[in-house]
Amino acid sequence: MKVVHIISSFGPGGAELLIKDLAINTRKDILVEVWAVGESESGEFEERYKKELFLNNVAYANIGKKAGRGRLDVVARIRKLVRIRRPDLINTHSELATFYTSLAIIGTGIKLVQTVHNTVIHYPFLQRILARVMTDKFVAISERCKSIIESSIGPSHKKIRLIYNGVNVKKFQCSDREISQEVRNLLVIGRLAVQKDHHTLLRAFAILKSRLSQEGIMVPVLNIVGTGALKDELMKLSQDLGLEDFVKFLGARSDIPEILRQCDIWVMSSRWEGLSISMLEAMASGIPIVATDVGSNSEVIENNINGSLVEKENPEMLAQAIYRLITDRERRRLYSENARLKVLDFSLQACLSSYTDLYLSLIRKNAGFIPVGGIKKVSA
Repeated sequence: MKVVHIISSFGPGGAELLIKDLAINTRKDILVEVWAVGESESGEFEERYKKELFLNNVAYANIGKKAGRGRLDVVARIRKLVRIRRPDLINTHSELATFYTSLAIIGTGIKLVQTVHNTVIHYPFLQRILARVMTDKFVAISERCKSIIESSIGPSHKKIRLIYNGVNVKKFQCSDREISQEVRNLLVIGRLAVQKDHHTLLRAFAILKSRLSQEGIMVPVLNIVGTGALKDELMKLSQDLGLEDFVKFLGARSDIPEILRQCDIWVMSSRWEGLSISMLEAMASGIPIVATDVGSNSEVIENNINGSLVEKENPEMLAQAIYRLITDRERRRLYSENARLKVLDFSLQACLSSYTDLYLSLIRKNAGFIPVGGIKKVSA
């Protein structure tokens, strides 16, 4: 059986990182390829991503969508790849990828799975008239996502499968984490985009900085990992708020386990989320967490038990939650210990096993299939 995952880009997004891990760790009798619709905002990160696929014998392809290029051209490129590579099943991981693929596989008999990674459906009309008909199975990554699929797209219950996201817990575990008296580094990981709401984050940090300074408490550094279109705007806001000496924009990084190890509190200010891979990685590391109560965050964070949940777009509340953690070492210790236990429910192996079971249920294994060896990159 050959399975193709189609993602937005070979970039540092949560869905993209999850698919890389799933592709690399899929059992050897299932051939897996990863195709990206467009280019990553970080060329360096994209090259690292593709190299990791290459070294693990996972074929990949760039469909090559460019800004302004016609959508039918993208459909034609996917159809060409389908004709050449002949997958048995395609699993799409964005709405646009689903729409392009739905049109490209008409008449091919290829099974289509759509994983919904977010709690916001951007194109409900197209989902209802196209994806609902063409998709053989919808995967919801959380209970909240499952409810959104039911209400916004409306497939039959039999066409929805709940598969929680998973992470390689061992990769991010930090056995030597110290819950120190002083908090020196805050950490934020996420695309510099509207969804992640770094504007509220920076305004909250300005409030926090003022309060800590007045009370004679050391002001930590705010480390922001991620790339995106809002970088210049956010850097200017940081300067306008007088934070330039306390905020570091680190760009896209591949050493996330080490960065998590070096920081004291992890913060998420998102307006909406699915089931954040970045949050699960943070939990595995044992770093205390403050996050907005959006999407599926409450399915993994129990407020005041293994993290703090706050109202979205509320800088005062976000600042207060971070302040409380900075000044309460025992609370940080509690969050750290409980998060490490909770994340064990979201292992990569459990996630991978569920996807494998789903694929096999849709397609009977073709015993006569001859694996295509040595192919690392294919052309669209």
